[in-house]
Amino acid sequence: MFCENCGTKLEDGTLFCTNCGAKQDVPEVAPEFTPEEPAASEVVSEVASEVSAEVTPEVAPQPAVAPQPVVTPQPTVAPQPQVAAPKKPSFFKKIPTWGYIVGGIVLVALIVGACFLFKFVNEKRHTVNVADYLTVEFEGYDTVGKATVELDEEFWEVVYEKASFKDKSRYEKEDYFTSYFTEAEYMESEIGPWFSYEIDKSSKLSNGDEVKVEYKVKAEKIKKKYGVIIKAETQKFTVDGLKECDTFDPFEDIEIKYTGVSGNGEVEYEIVNDRDVYDDVTFSFDEDYYLEEGDEITLTFGPYYDEDELLEYCAENYGCIPTATEKKYTVEGLGSYVKDANEINETNAADMISEATENIKEDFEDSVGDKYTLENVEYIGAMVADDDGYAETFFAFKLTVSNGSKTVDAYVYNQYYKVVISADKATCSYEYDEGPSYSIYESVDELKDSLSYYDRYYDTTYTF
Repeated sequence: MFCENCGTKLEDGTLFCTNCGAKQDVPEVAPEFTPEEPAASEVVSEVASEVSAEVTPEVAPQPAVAPQPVVTPQPTVAPQPQVAAPKKPSFFKKIPTWGYIVGGIVLVALIVGACFLFKFVNEKRHTVNVADYLTVEFEGYDTVGKATVELDEEFWEVVYEKASFKDKSRYEKEDYFTSYFTEAEYMESEIGPWFSYEIDKSSKLSNGDEVKVEYKVKAEKIKKKYGVIIKAETQKFTVDGLKECDTFDPFEDIEIKYTGVSGNGEVEYEIVNDRDVYDDVTFSFDEDYYLEEGDEITLTFGPYYDEDELLEYCAENYGCIPTATEKKYTVEGLGSYVKDANEINETNAADMISEATENIKEDFEDSVGDKYTLENVEYIGAMVADDDGYAETFFAFKLTVSNGSKTVDAYVYNQYYKVVISADKATCSYEYDEGPSYSIYESVDELKDSLSYYDRYYDTTYTF
């Protein structure tokens, strides 16, 4: 059979639908006739009526009632007990196992998230970011600009406000701080040794340069003792706002001159440009005497100024900045004392030979000019007697002499001290000229013999 209300399949004889609880129209079963007792169907019908009166549409489906068998009439039939409605299934019994797992995970995530949120909020309340209180300012002129770093005084005030340490409440109750010693000053004195910063470049700056401010902070110590977190990360700043200024190279405005002999050389400079700045700022060599060929010397522009001060002075007073303040030079062009006669020839000693020739002519004229005629003077070579840097040099000459009827050759020398030859061997000069000897020799051998004295005590070389 099927439920007349919802169509659910039921066992034959079921009085109430097991699904919706609706009463079913079931044919009555005729009891066997017994005159003495009332029919059993009447009893069943009575009981069913009582049960039906107490059941409402909201009650859960009742268990199926089997058809009543034919009962032998009894003197008294007690009413059938009321069938209790089944309990509504629990909500949690409907949740599958995986639902409990997901719920557990979500609950744990919420707890962890709450912990992190609490920690984040708590740390934020006690964190001070140095970047919020530090500024870098740029001033001066492009290429020689300066950077200054300043930490706002408010920084230490905020550090105190966000700090948490055991004596803080006591200090405040006892009015520990005054206008002469504030909370900020206390905090700086306590934490200052553990906190520092510096800029990587503070001078000689140009617009567009990048500078960095770096920190050294013992954050863990500060946090542990004062309960405040100092956040300090490297900061980068771009240089701007520097004034434009002309530049010049002071070393292009001078000429260098070396004089003297290697070992005793000197150097001088000459300014060849009339810039106003040279009226106030001078040059200076670190060494300018006793120079040797190949020495390295340094010329400084503005030797009495610190470099940064010099650049500022020039920019502010003359509107220009030197591109360099020092330059190195290698000593060159100094002569050296002649130590070997082979260094001398008629080309590099031409001036000395010409001068010596005139001296010989004058000397000859003064001594024997009334008896002999000097027709020619010819340079024939040199002799050098060197003694460890100190040398004497002799130029030998052949004279052609005539007495009017006869012409003969005679020989004479001119003596010099410290003959100098230039670095390029192009010229020779001397420090002292002894002049021609008073003796006249009849042959070259005789002249050389007169100089043989030096062979015993000096290193001598001859070119004649």
